Amino acid sequence: MSKTLISISSTENALSARRPSATSVTSRAPAFAFTSTVPASSAEAHELSSYPATPAVSGRNSVSSVQGAALLDDDEGYPEGGYGWVVTLASFVLAFHFLGILYSWGVIQSQLEEARLAPASTLAFIGGLSAFFPAALAIPSSMLVARFGNRPVACAGMTLVGVGETLSGWATRSVPGLFVLQGGFLGVGGSLCFMSTCGLPATYFKRKRGLVTGFYSAGAGIGGAVFSVVTERLIDKIGLPWTFRALGLEVLLFGLPTCWLLRPGVTPPPASAHAVGGPSVFKNKAFIFLLASCVIVSFPFFCPPFFLPLYARSISLSPAAGAALGAGYNLASAAGRFGFGVVADFSVGNITAFVLALVMAGLGAMVVWPLSTSAGPLIVFVLLSGMGCGGYFSLQVPICGQILGSYRVSTGIGWLELGGCIGFLLGPSTAGYLLESFGGSDAGAIAYRPAMFYVGSTTLASAVLALAVRFTLSRRVFVKV
Repeated sequence: MSKTLISISSTENALSARRPSATSVTSRAPAFAFTSTVPASSAEAHELSSYPATPAVSGRNSVSSVQGAALLDDDEGYPEGGYGWVVTLASFVLAFHFLGILYSWGVIQSQLEEARLAPASTLAFIGGLSAFFPAALAIPSSMLVARFGNRPVACAGMTLVGVGETLSGWATRSVPGLFVLQGGFLGVGGSLCFMSTCGLPATYFKRKRGLVTGFYSAGAGIGGAVFSVVTERLIDKIGLPWTFRALGLEVLLFGLPTCWLLRPGVTPPPASAHAVGGPSVFKNKAFIFLLASCVIVSFPFFCPPFFLPLYARSISLSPAAGAALGAGYNLASAAGRFGFGVVADFSVGNITAFVLALVMAGLGAMVVWPLSTSAGPLIVFVLLSGMGCGGYFSLQVPICGQILGSYRVSTGIGWLELGGCIGFLLGPSTAGYLLESFGGSDAGAIAYRPAMFYVGSTTLASAVLALAVRFTLSRRVFVKV
């Protein structure tokens, strides 16, 4: 494997001699179709995308170019299958557990609020804390993965999640205990699991990266749906304490063996080899807009799944109906994670799909949710918001690969997660404070309106910044970006 440091001019000259230009590819497309600006063959696309380059607009039809210096890695090859499917499925199972439990917190929150353990804002803060740690500890967790490997770090994370759930069975009357176990143990464990798995399927796939990342992310939505229904049923049958213990033992029984299936595919060269001359991610204008978009949308991201069961009770729906709506939201999220990955890969591109996902979620919260005073309109909101939020989550990894380069995906994701940690922590509790300020859950649907507009407006503001990412790379409308 030869790696030669080259300048932008020599890179472009070498590539232009070996492949048809992007212009020649797009010129054959219909006038009003999304046209791809990648090279004609998959091998050529792989060759270009393997450079850790900083994208920029270069010419009328190009959405990326090599700036500064890049490293040739001609012998690098992604398996595009094989054991990669095992790793993708194992990552899916782990996300099913550690993210599924997080996304089903709304069912437990509704139960605790009904028992008058604490106000909705405090209980939402516990759920926000379990979402805060995976984001806040993303960079330290990725360092542990780099030092010890995916498998042992994932095992440690699943152990913390399982033990935290099990011990929570003895803390159902203790707010501090739930902060430590549900917020701390699940949050730290979730961070270790997330950074062990989020980019792992991408090390086996290049052309299908959006697809496998979407499939992995769908584990969170499907897990949230299953755990929402199962948790409500278990609470009804055996009570909340034994529900926590049962869930914890299930995580340990199925999660730990799955961790041993994890194994990375294509690994980057040593950092000293590919970081020479590489610009900071903060010198990339597109990444700055992406980071700002993710920071803003982190505030409303967990509000719908945390408050849906409680809202259902406020409009006189049964606890079972509330759990079913929470499950429906998570199923829609799973569909969005997978579906937007397919749309990104085969139609409009990663960043355009990202914008569409945010617009869908924002309009659902801003327009449909305030009108949802019965089950029918609420189901429509659940579908729109769930699919949009799922698409947002699943497209972060391929977008970082697209605008930063394959070898800097973990760096980009680390900064996106770190940037969103405050929003994950404070966003749900802010919605809870707005709810309490306007009468609380006993005041009916009208008390939720300010929180609804807060969720919708911040999501749409994030979509505007995502649109800035898209037009930073290409100002042409009908181009796959």
